[in-house]
Amino acid sequence: MLPPVVRALLALLALSAVAAPALAAAQPPADTTRRPPAPDTLRVDSVRADSARRDSLRLDTSRMDSVRVDSAPPADRAAAPRASWLAAEAVRAPVRLPVSGGTGPRVLHVQVLLGAAGFSPGVLDGRWQAGTRAAVRAFRKAHGLGAGEAVNADTYARLVAAAQERPTLVDYRISRDDLRAPLRKIPAGYHDKAKLEWLGYETVAERLAERFHTTPIVLKELNPGVDLEKVVPGTVLVVPNVWRLPPRAAPARLVVDKRLGMLHGYDADGGLLFALRASVGSTQTPSPTGLLKVRSITRYPWYQYNPRVLAGDASVKGRTADLPPGPNSPVGVVWIQLSKAHIGIHGTPEPARVGSGQSHGCVRLTNWDALFLASALAPGVEVEFL
Repeated sequence: MLPPVVRALLALLALSAVAAPALAAAQPPADTTRRPPAPDTLRVDSVRADSARRDSLRLDTSRMDSVRVDSAPPADRAAAPRASWLAAEAVRAPVRLPVSGGTGPRVLHVQVLLGAAGFSPGVLDGRWQAGTRAAVRAFRKAHGLGAGEAVNADTYARLVAAAQERPTLVDYRISRDDLRAPLRKIPAGYHDKAKLEWLGYETVAERLAERFHTTPIVLKELNPGVDLEKVVPGTVLVVPNVWRLPPRAAPARLVVDKRLGMLHGYDADGGLLFALRASVGSTQTPSPTGLLKVRSITRYPWYQYNPRVLAGDASVKGRTADLPPGPNSPVGVVWIQLSKAHIGIHGTPEPARVGSGQSHGCVRLTNWDALFLASALAPGVEVEFL
């Protein structure tokens, strides 16, 4: 018979054999993830260096004031691209009415419709400014929609109908003709301008912006990521749809409202046909008052710079200069001579300033509105200044 101590040891061994599988099953699965060794187990023999080597690895702080710190975040944490305030999708989206102020897609949408209907706010820039308010007021008057400057449901329905339900934005494919004309810097001085053969565009962006009645900024917002100076034939851009409804009748009378900065065209029965944003006169050289007539219409005119005429003072001295035609001519691409010397309706090299800038007694329109007016007018039409 086994001694009691031996029997106790055998019992403990038997109990351990039975419990071991259960304990193993209760343990979580082994973590097979590779982990770096604990700091106290790192091998340091491979990075040891002698005293001289360690000194050479120390950061020299004696010239820290000349070090520029790059504060840009890592590529994976870089800031998201700025959202466009004139995203094409937003301009094309259904318009929340009424529209009566602010900036952004709804305003650009309404401006394009106004231009198509012949009630031009000037530059299509997505900003609710005086020109847009005046164009809305004129459109409402012409269509019997009452006084007001807001585009409500009735006004919007008439605008869409006038534009024949055409989209406000379209895709445009750049052609070779769009890029064929040479670009060059236009000098500031009149006599330097007179040495050129053509006062054309300075940049591709300027050329495209004028073609689509807008600004380079708007084109860039509608086409994020596109360098307008590097477009090639075949490049597709999103642009305002600048199709325009021709007047339903020939204008019999023009009215230049100097207070509003607008030119209105009326038919023989007094019906309002169109309205165009304008710059009219200045304090030093005010536009005339009363009634004049259209004498002649010239597209792409030469322009004579005469300092005495511009100053309105015959005693002013200075050489005259004959400037060639072109969109960057001081009178743009159209000159409509009125029945008073040196007074006319013309275009401009700076369309964004129409309505806010002043003229030397004339009526200044954007180049596209001047061409629209020239195509509708005939000599003999009355022009009244109010």
